[in-house]
Amino acid sequence: MMRILAFLEFILFYVKEIFVSNIRVAYDVLTPTHQMTP
Repeated sequence: MMRILAFLEFILFYVKEIFVSNIRVAYDVLTPTHQMTP
């Protein structure tokens, strides 16, 4: 049971990180000045 819970936590963390990074990239693309630094 604990392995399933840990796996679900990992999946939720991963999906959240992908969502946040997509929002950051979309914001950077849509705004005229670039915020990101390499």
